[in-house]
Amino acid sequence: MARDLKLRLRDRVDIEIDLRFDPHDPPYEPGITDQCRALAVLKAGADVLDGLSVPYNLADGTVLGWLRGGGFIEGDTDIDLQVDLENYRPELKLNLLEAGFVLLREEHIEGDLQHQQFMRDRIKLDIAYYRKRGRSFRILCPFRQAFLVYRLEPFEVKSVDFMGLEMPVPADPVAYVVECYGEDWRVPVTEWHWAFCVSTLKAAVGTAGALKAIAGEWIDWQQKYNGRTKPSVTAR
Repeated sequence: MARDLKLRLRDRVDIEIDLRFDPHDPPYEPGITDQCRALAVLKAGADVLDGLSVPYNLADGTVLGWLRGGGFIEGDTDIDLQVDLENYRPELKLNLLEAGFVLLREEHIEGDLQHQQFMRDRIKLDIAYYRKRGRSFRILCPFRQAFLVYRLEPFEVKSVDFMGLEMPVPADPVAYVVECYGEDWRVPVTEWHWAFCVSTLKAAVGTAGALKAIAGEWIDWQQKYNGRTKPSVTAR
């Protein structure tokens, strides 16, 4: 998990969220319970990406579940994919909708598309778009009227057998999950915070009020679940 968090003050932040659903309408599953149905949703999404020749890779908890047990983590809230924003094509959203997906949420930060979340057959498919920034892959995520900055070491991809499907994953998947979740990635986390429980979290960007709230929440989380009494918060 992340241990240090930089706070970057801004007079304003440019965040646009297109929220298309109420949490209870349309219905979706709070966690994956049917591996076969989740696999069918993944295949449907992958077929659209492949049909448009948009490179992608499995990411986050989906890679973690594959390494731990050869499939999805039981109860995971969604299927995770990553796409280089340079490879994004506007037809992707349209083609996913035509393939039976429903758009649940779309996020833009600083003018760039960051996330699209779709649903099919009550299972969510999350596509995170990263940009190459210097020597890292950068993903931004809205949080508490501000946004969080995640940075990954650049990686190549390779194809693996994911429950009978040929799927792209980071070429060194163990190094990838260690970077994301730490050396103890094999041990399931019983108390999960979607924003803070990854080591790739580097900074929060927002107004003074938003950063104060985020810093307090982050420190409380670190102290409660990481057993660290003085987590580091730096402002600039």
